[in-house]
Amino acid sequence: MHDLNIIVTLVAGLIGALVLGYLANRLSISPIVGYLAAGLAIGPFTPGFVADQKVTEQFAEIGVILLLFVVGLRFHVKELLAVWRYALPGAVLQSALSTLATAALMTLFGWPWVSGIILGMAISVASTVVMALVLTSHHDMHGPIGHLAIGWTVVEDLMTVLLLLLLPILFGGQHAQLSPGETAKAVALALAKMLALGAAVFVLAKWAIPRLFEQIEKTRSRELFTLTVLVTALGISVASASLFGVSMALGAFLAGIAVGRSDFASRAAGDALPLKDVFSILFFVSVGMLVNPKALVQTPLVLLAVLLVVMWVKPLATLLVVRLLGKPMALALPIGAAFSQIGEFSFILGTVALSLGLLDPAGWNALVGASMISIALNPVIYGLARRTARQREARGKHPATGPAAQAASIQKDKCILVGYGPVGKIVHQLLAEQMAETTIVDLDLRTVRELRKHGYPAIYGDALRPELLEEAGVATAGTLILSTDLEDAPEIIRQAKIRNPHIRVFVRCSNLNEAARIKKAGATLVAAGEAEVGVALAEAISREGRGKASLSARKRADLRQSLYEFLDEVGVGEKMRARDSVGLLLPPSHVIVPLEARKKDDALREILGKLAHGGRLGNRDELYHRILEREAIANTGIGGGLAIPHVRSSAVKEVFMALAVSKPGVDWGAADGKPVHVILLLGAPEARHQVYLGLLSRVARLMGDGTLVAQLRALDRAADIAQAIRDRERTLKHPENPAIAG
Repeated sequence: MHDLNIIVTLVAGLIGALVLGYLANRLSISPIVGYLAAGLAIGPFTPGFVADQKVTEQFAEIGVILLLFVVGLRFHVKELLAVWRYALPGAVLQSALSTLATAALMTLFGWPWVSGIILGMAISVASTVVMALVLTSHHDMHGPIGHLAIGWTVVEDLMTVLLLLLLPILFGGQHAQLSPGETAKAVALALAKMLALGAAVFVLAKWAIPRLFEQIEKTRSRELFTLTVLVTALGISVASASLFGVSMALGAFLAGIAVGRSDFASRAAGDALPLKDVFSILFFVSVGMLVNPKALVQTPLVLLAVLLVVMWVKPLATLLVVRLLGKPMALALPIGAAFSQIGEFSFILGTVALSLGLLDPAGWNALVGASMISIALNPVIYGLARRTARQREARGKHPATGPAAQAASIQKDKCILVGYGPVGKIVHQLLAEQMAETTIVDLDLRTVRELRKHGYPAIYGDALRPELLEEAGVATAGTLILSTDLEDAPEIIRQAKIRNPHIRVFVRCSNLNEAARIKKAGATLVAAGEAEVGVALAEAISREGRGKASLSARKRADLRQSLYEFLDEVGVGEKMRARDSVGLLLPPSHVIVPLEARKKDDALREILGKLAHGGRLGNRDELYHRILEREAIANTGIGGGLAIPHVRSSAVKEVFMALAVSKPGVDWGAADGKPVHVILLLGAPEARHQVYLGLLSRVARLMGDGTLVAQLRALDRAADIAQAIRDRERTLKHPENPAIAG
């Protein structure tokens, strides 16, 4: 069994991380909490199976190397310079305030100042992973909040890398008893080694690494390219430690910078991320194995002190610094809330401090315990802060920073063109004639270099990697065009829609069977080779039979429609249902009688809360906020006692409708100033725009003359209200009824 120790440890760690990470996700908690809990479950301080801690630490070391390698890959000086006037002083001031507050509190427990400062430095660093997840879930990643917050964390990461270099030099065993002069010499020698390492990596980045990757790229083997990325990261890391005496983490960071300066940066990042994710999970598992629950119970005040700094002092310090830098409160509130957590770099720094004796087990347990609690609560804290910021925005005091602002930032003339073959060249030429701003993505390095040589923005890499789409600017692009036949086109579409729900996607494919799958993934237009060949053949036959006569535009359109007719049977069924039967979407279980709320916000919460379960809705809080944002743009209280709030959102899994009746009425702020008695709520997924518009049109005709509204208000039973809707629909379908003309 000893021979299987590595495999057993790996499998146990990954299974525990999968199960508990999934449970954390289902509870709307960061999966990182689940990974830490998995480590606790297989660690030596809990009963049951105990994994090999030394093996897990080896896997964790790989995770740290790959994590810092990716940080180096993503370290773009231009992006940092764009927010450096805020990010640099902000990160320094916030870290200083948090560190001093922690050190001061720890002295109350008899800690030396050095240990308190080290712990303060560790908890002053926020988790970039957690922050990115929270910002993305609130659609803030690519807005002013995300730009400043992520730039801030980049500065913090760089400060942490510097600390990781200096701590072993200043406090390592071989330097612990040195005089100040000898310590200065040791620091100078270490810095000289670091400069030598930097020079060596610069030489590799300038000549060796590009040539190596270029030779591997010529093989067209994805596996070899991924292997080259892994060998580069691990090889430079190990060489840094063995030849230059610096940490492997620093070597990995420099390796990332070296590869990041080459033409292969985007593709290398895409290939490294899956490996980084797996080994980073094992890093969190290894951290969880070091947690001693009994120690937390024995020193609860230390844990509470650390939590106080992480969840109160640090966010308030961040908020204060952002305000001092001249930013509005609507921006300072969510940014401060985003920093109310600690994560991966805190653990890395804490691990080094623990190994050097600068942090005792009580401090380590407090660090990990505070991390688990803060990561779990961070989405809730950020949601509250974001809600307050939205209220300020709705009052018109500050420019919007949420989804409405993101939609407004979409550049219709900005396009991403994937593939530069014969079709791609034609499309690019047409886009250039229309003065469109086009970024080209291609897996042919020579093509990318030629395009750049002529001044065209081009990226080398695989469009299937979400990070490459982000680099191409998918968050603000108006159109994505897949001009080459890609097996993974549906996944590319899904990833693009996640980052930009408003983007139009035009896709080329070979056959009609693939077209159905692509259309279902959310493509705006699908051009199938089989269909276009069929149209071309029909055109040729028409000319043969009637001289030079060609098919009329109408006949070509009809022919295309017949060829594409079967593309999405589900979509066709939904359109028919949306056009012909609102009543089918409104069963009695979706009718709320009587509605108790008297205010708009309360009414929406009551309706969403009482909807029947069944998977139709995802995150109801998210949907509630999206509806309110829509209401802030255009009030849906249309007069006559009727309101029709409606929204498209990723929080909606299927098209749904709900109706509520209030006898006293709801203060909706309707056009006529009167209370609303009938509220008909419509929700649809982001990708089902046509269904959404069809339902809105049908509801408007259904409720148009006010007769039905008065009838619904007089009814008291949900089943009667649902039946009245269906009866009214049948009346409108009657040929003699003039309302059908609408």
